[in-house]
Amino acid sequence: MISLFEIANVNTSASAFNPEKLHWLNQQHIIASPVESLGEILTPYLRKLELDIVNGPKPAEVATAFHERAETMVHMAQSCLYCYEDFDVIDAKLIKKYLRPILLTPMQDIKERFQSLPNWNAAVLDESIKSCAASYDMNMGKLGQPIRVAVTGRSVSPPIDVTLALIGRRRTLARLDNAIKLIKDRASSM
Repeated sequence: MISLFEIANVNTSASAFNPEKLHWLNQQHIIASPVESLGEILTPYLRKLELDIVNGPKPAEVATAFHERAETMVHMAQSCLYCYEDFDVIDAKLIKKYLRPILLTPMQDIKERFQSLPNWNAAVLDESIKSCAASYDMNMGKLGQPIRVAVTGRSVSPPIDVTLALIGRRRTLARLDNAIKLIKDRASSM
């Protein structure tokens, strides 16, 4: 080591701990890790949050969907709560912005389309959303984002088709029912 050390190469500024860089570096390791391994690593974090992992997607499936978005395993576990447990409240700002009365008919339509699907997977869900949006002359985002808010309670998630596949048919339909009720209540109060 002494032969490789040059005092001229020592930086004169004080060393600093940068948590942002550490999170970025951790995220790079998560992104580069095999998702099967991440699923195994994620499992204790899900259990620590007292989530019933039998009552939701496999942790490896969650890791596949969330690994590019998570800076830490704690963040990944907290981000996927809606895949394992239901929620009662959607933020009023999200309701106001995304669950508008004008979307009542398209939301009812997409729920019916989802109910009649023979298979529940991302590709089929994606096609259903695109088809429904096109039938109302909407782009996918104009329908996809309200669906996201309805089924996750949030405005950010992995792609909507992947998110719906993770949440599952039963939870998705129940949450869409709840969103449709919110839209109807909002329309009747106007």
